[in-house]
Amino acid sequence: MYSAVVSVSNTRFTANVRRLPEDIIINHIMPYMYNTQPSVLLEDIRDFHENENTISYLAENDDQLFHHILTFCNTRSETRRIYLVHILERSYYFPRKTYAEKVHYINNHFHALHQNKYPTRAKNKCIIGLFTPYERMQFINRLLLS
Repeated sequence: MYSAVVSVSNTRFTANVRRLPEDIIINHIMPYMYNTQPSVLLEDIRDFHENENTISYLAENDDQLFHHILTFCNTRSETRRIYLVHILERSYYFPRKTYAEKVHYINNHFHALHQNKYPTRAKNKCIIGLFTPYERMQFINRLLLS
């Protein structure tokens, strides 16, 4: 069983796992590796993958796509206002922060001056991954119309 964990391609993960005692891996990590995931989560992952391919085909480049994403996040939709901060609150990291910390995070990670520090493609995937399937569909429709 131990070799199954070590064969993961991420070298940093592999190096950290090798430092763990074997009983911890077998008794505390491996049981979670074989749990089935909820069907809603699996469908969202499939939807993200399909929509990501469509979006990357429609967008001319990553910077243009980032501009479209920010415009989508900060304009009124048919049903409600969607703001970047509301979308980022869906991540596991963001909800525990104060409002000032959230603003600081957005300025440091999504501001145009920091594009070299945080690649635009990674920002795009992060935000699109936090969209709901319905929001992804709305975004693709808006991208097609622009």
